[in-house]
Amino acid sequence: MRDEGVLEKLKLENARAGDNFDMNVGGFTGDQAGSPVRIKGRILFFGPKWSFENMAAIEFGENNLLIITPTYVQITSPESLRFDPVNPDNYKVFVVKSRVHFRRGFDETGYARTILVVDAPGPWFGTTRLDALNYEYGPISRLYPFDGQ
Repeated sequence: MRDEGVLEKLKLENARAGDNFDMNVGGFTGDQAGSPVRIKGRILFFGPKWSFENMAAIEFGENNLLIITPTYVQITSPESLRFDPVNPDNYKVFVVKSRVHFRRGFDETGYARTILVVDAPGPWFGTTRLDALNYEYGPISRLYPFDGQ
């Protein structure tokens, strides 16, 4: 999840692995993001990773993990989620915001036994509902496969 504000607060608090975590996360990038969600748990990792000054991995609930980054990140394989002390093999379900980039690492390799594709309600940026987008130079009714041909 992208939330640079949370990462900045953790930095100002000199947070480190093992510290308790109790903050609202997300819900600020637009209506499609929904409302912020309160996460109460423990910091598993906080520090530099993936060329970011800081990112965080928060354990919460029963074997749940939330990874917080300062910008959007495309997760393309389970290996990108493998860093000390995180091991993706310890989790049964992954929620990844991606339409296709994840498929090579999770689907084609057989790592994911089941894939459920979901989308935010409404015609938001990045939607799979192409008919909701304004095609100024190519009316959707004349483009394959929407032209009925």
